Amino acid sequence: MSRDITARRQAELTRQRRLLYEQLLSALAAMAINVDNLPTFLDTAMTAIGQTLAVSRAYVFEHRHETNTIDNTIEWCAPGISSQKATLQNVPGDLVPWWMETLLARQTICFSDIEDVPDLGAREVLREQQVLSIWVAPLFVAGQYFGFIGFDQCDYHREWPPEDTAIILSMSRIIANVVERKRAEDNLRASEARYRSLIEQSSDAIYLLHGNRFELVNRRFEELLGVTNDDIRAPDFDVRSLVAPQSRALIEERQRALAAGQATPTRYEFTALNRAGQEIEVEASVSTIAYHDRVATQGILRDISERKQAQRAQQLQLERGQRQQATVVALS
Repeated sequence: MSRDITARRQAELTRQRRLLYEQLLSALAAMAINVDNLPTFLDTAMTAIGQTLAVSRAYVFEHRHETNTIDNTIEWCAPGISSQKATLQNVPGDLVPWWMETLLARQTICFSDIEDVPDLGAREVLREQQVLSIWVAPLFVAGQYFGFIGFDQCDYHREWPPEDTAIILSMSRIIANVVERKRAEDNLRASEARYRSLIEQSSDAIYLLHGNRFELVNRRFEELLGVTNDDIRAPDFDVRSLVAPQSRALIEERQRALAAGQATPTRYEFTALNRAGQEIEVEASVSTIAYHDRVATQGILRDISERKQAQRAQQLQLERGQRQQATVVALS
């Protein structure tokens, strides 16, 4: 009878623990949707996981491939548990070969007694931290080993039941996905910053156009047409407002041809219109580039107003000369 009661009580505790874990998983999955600051997210996540699992420590380590070292970047400690983060920086990967091989093989490290860990270097490090039980899961980002998340138990030898394993593996996947997404965003921002720096050095007006919306323009574009990046990104901004009436048919015909998949000249001339209503004759050179995982049109505008004026003056002079010559011939 007492065994039945104990079994039912244990089953109820397990059910409650699983429910708590499901609530944690749901909360962190929602939080992972929009992450502004990666370290803040990781710190919040590991704190929540550590408290919910009731472990002694929860942490994230990042592997530095260029030096084959590992750094403790995020750490949460339960009350009364000493922090180890400061001492676990630049740890040589060669110090714990079995540990590294296991994680690189995408396997977990789970021991109720760290004395069973088959890596002398790892055992010595764990003993110094007064760890009795440990659970570690590797993190792979974009297919590359990033590091690991781990959990220490320092006050008793802990068994790791299936529900603990399930929540830790689920959390590791969420964290890896967030790291991958933030890295991609950071790389994209860095790439865009390099692109912006490059086009800002140009003496020509440069823009990126996606669909019928400007993505960005350089300083020379702003100067030439009297608009800013904020102006062109306004919801009500119309690209056609920068085209003089006499050139709109040309631009619309190009857009129709492009939409139909027809080849169009990559270089052409048209008359632009700045915000002050002044007409500017420009030569456009266009090409397509990849931008934010989409295909965008890069355009380079060169002010040819002076060249056009010179050509017209030359033409007028030529016509005047021809008329004078014709008059001389007629009189003779």
